[in-house]
This record gives sequence, structure tokens and C-alpha cells, in this order.
Amino acid sequence: MKKSRSTSTPAPLLRWIFRRGDRALTCQLERETDDSYAVSLVAHWVVTCAAIETFDAGVAAFQRHAAIASDLRRGGWTLVAYGAAAWLDARSLNNDTFTHRLNLV
Repeated sequence: MKKSRSTSTPAPLLRWIFRRGDRALTCQLERETDDSYAVSLVAHWVVTCAAIETFDAGVAAFQRHAAIASDLRRGGWTLVAYGAAAWLDARSLNNDTFTHRLNLV
């Protein structure tokens, strides 16, 4: 039996920001409900157009996030920031120096 959908706010689980040249992408995994996960890929130069995939199982969603990240690295993208919550701010992409931070709180 499938659980009823929760009305809670989506919880970011992973947010990785990649950069290639002067372009940046965010690959994010969120838990939308108790039984629904979303993996999204957003190009920072056109944030109104995002690719979003939904999954019923967390394991499948984590695997898809990993596959996208692997494809990006093979395509010449570099991981410039990563974390487990919304603390990663797109404004930091305007800085010349990128730091790898992990939110442990």
C-alpha cells in the first residue's frame, strides 16, 4: 500500500554546483514527501528552464544524482561547491574563488 502524500516542505538532501568556463549548473536531490524524491539540474544562465526527474525510492534518486554528476565531470565540468542543504547560494558563483564547504549542522 502506498503512503499518503505529505504536505511538508521539500527537504534538500544534496546540492552540488559545477562550473565549466563561465557557466555553472546545480544538480540537486530533494526529498519531496515521505515517498517521493526529485533530482533537478538547473543551468544558472537560464534558471527558468530546469530538468526534474521524480523517484519513488531514495536509492534510485541518489543513483541518478551520482550518474548525472559523473556525466558532468566526464564532460569537463568541475565540482566547485557541495552540501546537504540550501546554504549554497548562487550569489557565491560571482566570486573568483570557490571554496568547498560542507554543512555539518
